Amino acid sequence: GYFPRISQLEVEYVMAPIKNMRRYISQIDLPASINERGRLEKQGLTKEGRYIFELFTEGTRGRGGSSLGSRSNNSAGFSDGITLDNGEFYAEKLNNILDVVLEATEGNQERSGMYLLQWLTILGVVGKLWREAIKNPNNRDIDSYKVFLEDEEIREVANFSTSVRYERKLNFWCFNPGVAFKELHEEGLKCVVLTSGTLSPMDSFASELQTDFPIRLTNMHVISPDQVLIGVLRSGALEAKFNFSYKNRDNKLMFEDFGKSLANFARVIPGGILVFFPSYSLLERMYNVWTNSDKKIMEQIMKYKTLLKEPKQASKYKEALKMYQESLKPYGTRTGAILLSVCRGKIAE
Repeated sequence: GYFPRISQLEVEYVMAPIKNMRRYISQIDLPASINERGRLEKQGLTKEGRYIFELFTEGTRGRGGSSLGSRSNNSAGFSDGITLDNGEFYAEKLNNILDVVLEATEGNQERSGMYLLQWLTILGVVGKLWREAIKNPNNRDIDSYKVFLEDEEIREVANFSTSVRYERKLNFWCFNPGVAFKELHEEGLKCVVLTSGTLSPMDSFASELQTDFPIRLTNMHVISPDQVLIGVLRSGALEAKFNFSYKNRDNKLMFEDFGKSLANFARVIPGGILVFFPSYSLLERMYNVWTNSDKKIMEQIMKYKTLLKEPKQASKYKEALKMYQESLKPYGTRTGAILLSVCRGKIAE
């Protein structure tokens, strides 16, 4: 049912453009190709940012019939679609409905339909870009956006069986961080402090944000140049060529050779060693090969270092890091520890 502060008719008027848009984009043909299994597979459709104006003009418009209302009409229908003339009024109506729904569901956005909030957000972004494009033809902010249509796979599990359906999805992406940063200027912010270990070179960073930073501070790196050695190891002690691409994911000899090389490094390098893999799956495959190898790869490594793995669970991250730090202390023949990690993982950060 509907909540008492909102009439059913008012809800239907506000929901109509959303339903129209969903129906409109679902009828757009997406390019298709034959995949490696010989099946027809739809690809996404990419359009320039200005295409979003066409989508709102045509997609939100009702099919047939006259306008159900105007701004002066309390019923305020939107069968002619959402335009610059009624966009703000429509957003106001939608926001009122969203407030009541969130209040009735105690702020649970998932229960109330997250798409309402997403629709309100994109409505505000598109409306702002639309007005700026008309007011100032030289404004190129819209050119920083792309429209992408795709069929998203939805998997549903019920009664121990999985069903798959596809739902048309509209994406509106901004590829220029300077657009978002310009909005901060327009809000009248007086001071912005950006700190990171990876801001340098600052000129390119400032160019990307399209903002001048008159006050800059660059500290020296904690590692001096004479402590750094960058090299490429093409093969190991067993002379297997190192190529860790997907096609070599089951190359046992290469995995053993890498483990043998790691054992040699562990023998001469004091303290800790961090090893980063492209993925968790490659890490696990290599670890299992070392463990079960008849060449006793794991024994060779563990003779000199305690071997630890980065956990997949973020909750166990601190525990793993603590074990690594404690294992750095020499113990018997062991001179430290090796921590196997994953690029873009928690430890890499």
